[in-house]
Amino acid sequence: MSCANSRFFRTTLYANKEVSDYLRDHFVLHWKSVRPVPHITVDFGDGRKLERTITGNSIHYVLDAKGEVIDALPGLYGARAFLTEIKNAEQIATQVAHSDPQFRGRLLERYHLARLREINDRWSADIAQASVKPVQIAANEPVRVVRAQPPAAAAMPLALSKAMVEQPMLRALAPRRAALESSTDDQLWRKLAALHTNDVVLDANVRALIRVKRPFGTNTAWMDRHILGPERYYKQMFSALENSIAEDTVRNEYLFHAKIHEWLATPTPSFTVDSLNSRVYAELFLTPESDPWLGLAPRNQFSALENGGLVE
Repeated sequence: MSCANSRFFRTTLYANKEVSDYLRDHFVLHWKSVRPVPHITVDFGDGRKLERTITGNSIHYVLDAKGEVIDALPGLYGARAFLTEIKNAEQIATQVAHSDPQFRGRLLERYHLARLREINDRWSADIAQASVKPVQIAANEPVRVVRAQPPAAAAMPLALSKAMVEQPMLRALAPRRAALESSTDDQLWRKLAALHTNDVVLDANVRALIRVKRPFGTNTAWMDRHILGPERYYKQMFSALENSIAEDTVRNEYLFHAKIHEWLATPTPSFTVDSLNSRVYAELFLTPESDPWLGLAPRNQFSALENGGLVE
């Protein structure tokens, strides 16, 4: 599902050779636009204009052969982190496809619960590694050893008699997540992102595509005045872009993806892709279907413009 930031998907993610090859070989791809893409133009009055898209977000859904939701990756990820997540989703999708249909829901619930716990573990470990004041964890949710991969869902017992323990476990995670969220400010997010720059790979294909897009405009004579020429500016831009994507990755994984795992770990209500997408855009991306202006024209603010500056 796409919105304004899908251009970053096409440029920094799908252009990556490893990502492109894996998606082509392992998934049936479908693209759907679900929100309009607002554009903003700044006219300098001398013939120059600055045009940008504004607001919006996109999400990848992993569906099974019946079109039912397996997992969802919200927002932009670094290429390596993205590959890790879609491989995890592919693994559980394969297990579900070969399991008894009556256990499908239970298998997915336990997978998402395990992934939610793992995200909390990684978040706590990152905060500790960033050398900041440790987060106070609720007594009923001890810090666990961080695993490189989540436990295979097939290894989880499927006995229905144990189902009653899952919802208390899910509720037990809430205090810990609240502590993590309240302790992670913008400065700390940047520190956490610095731990994950290896998850961002702007490979040769991506860098070549970015150059083709002429990110500095058509008049680049000013760049030649530096002894290193345009390469100095491209190097700075690539570095800033990698840092930005790394921060997007940790925020999207630790906040948004964790919330989706929480929703999907709850047996009821079950989600269709459309109902989950509506909730994602309303509660995570904050652009609900009920707001045709996508948050750009708050109803409780006075703009001093005729008709509120709205053209309908």
